[in-house]
Amino acid sequence: MKSVVKMVVGTALLAGLFIGCKSTSFTKEAEAKNVENGFVNASWTVDGKTPAKVMVGKSKLNISSQIDTSKIPNGSNVNIEVNYDNNGKTGLVELLSATVENGRINKEWTVKDNSAFYQKGVYSVPTYTFKLSAENGKGSVASEPVHVYGFIRTQVKNTDGELKRNQKVVIYKSDGTTLDAKTDGDGYIDLNWLPLGQYSFELLKDEPAAANAE
Repeated sequence: MKSVVKMVVGTALLAGLFIGCKSTSFTKEAEAKNVENGFVNASWTVDGKTPAKVMVGKSKLNISSQIDTSKIPNGSNVNIEVNYDNNGKTGLVELLSATVENGRINKEWTVKDNSAFYQKGVYSVPTYTFKLSAENGKGSVASEPVHVYGFIRTQVKNTDGELKRNQKVVIYKSDGTTLDAKTDGDGYIDLNWLPLGQYSFELLKDEPAAANAE
């Protein structure tokens, strides 16, 4: 027989990373426009590969581009505009900058989210793209998109501070659906590649079997 023990239940705003890489490239038209504007082979990569999906808070992307210094000289500042598309709604994630050095820019960025992704009952996998623009007005085409996911990692304890190791857990979504999980040997719930949204959890506890009457 099972009983549901209510633990500290709250909204888990998912930090959402980086499995499943794909090889990709710009179209000839996009490459030509990049070259014309001074940017060549602008991309974001994880370990040298363009990722198909990333997780907020875990993945570190390297944003880079070769620079035609006859159009954008060394020492120039380049703006990096990271944007999202979430079910047709678009907006800015973050505005970054980098300096042209030796005909290149490089910027390491840990994937972030946006409060717009956390509406009650809504779960989504937005896509991100970036655009480059130089202080002299030269700009690039948008990058290839990546899909953005979240994760839950939290340690479960009872009210006395005791870790709840190897215990079954039910993860509740605000749309009424559930996910099954289990804490590990250190009491952690660790779930990756989840749609961004609001989550809470309860711990399932086995009740001791009743003694047979003699």
